[in-house]
Amino acid sequence: MTTLASILTTKLAVIQTGTATTGSSNSFFTFLQVGFGCLVVFLVLFWLSLVIWTVRDIRARTQERVPRILAPVVVAVFFLGGLLIYRLLRPRHRQAELSAQELEETILLAEMATLQVCPRCQTRVEFDFIVCPCCHQELKRPCPRCVRLLELGWICCPYCALQLGAGSMPPGVPGTLAAQGAPGHVGVGAHAISGRRNEESVTGEGETGDE
Repeated sequence: MTTLASILTTKLAVIQTGTATTGSSNSFFTFLQVGFGCLVVFLVLFWLSLVIWTVRDIRARTQERVPRILAPVVVAVFFLGGLLIYRLLRPRHRQAELSAQELEETILLAEMATLQVCPRCQTRVEFDFIVCPCCHQELKRPCPRCVRLLELGWICCPYCALQLGAGSMPPGVPGTLAAQGAPGHVGVGAHAISGRRNEESVTGEGETGDE
C-alpha cells in the first residue's frame, strides 16, 4: 500500500507540473497574440493615415486630376516606399504659398510703378514734388487757375480745362517756377520780366508816336 501511494503521489505531482507548464505557455502565446493584434491595428491605422495625408497634401499642391489620383494609389500600394516616392516627385510649393508669392510680386510691381525718380540725377522723389531737391530739375508745374500739379508735357489742365498751350508753361504766369524764381530757373524769370518791360516800353513809344 505504501508503494502504491507513493506511485500515485508521484504521478499526481507530474500531472500538476505539466498543467502549470501548459498554463504558462498558453499565457505567453496569448500575450503574443494580443501584441501582434495591436501591431496589426497600428500598422493599418498608420497606413490609412498616410493615405489620407497624401490626399490632402496633393490637393493643396496641384489642381491637376492625374496627380491627385495617382499619388494616393502609390502610397496605398507601396506604403512607406510609396510615401518616399511621393515626397520626391510632389510639387515643391503649395497653392496657397504660390498665391501669396504672386500677391507679393504684384504689390512690389505696383510700388515700383508708382516710384518716381528724377530724370536728371535719378534721385527718388515724391509724387507732389515740383523740383528735385538735389539738382533742382523741374518735375511738375502748378496750374495757374486751380493750382493742381500738372505734368510738364500737358497742354491743358485736366482738372479745370485751362488751355496751357504747347510746350512748357509760359514764363511769368503766377504759380509757375519761372514766376516764383525757383532755383535753377531764375534766369528764365529774369528774361521774362525784361522781355515784358521791353514790350511795354515799345508799346508806350508807339502810342507816343501816334499822338
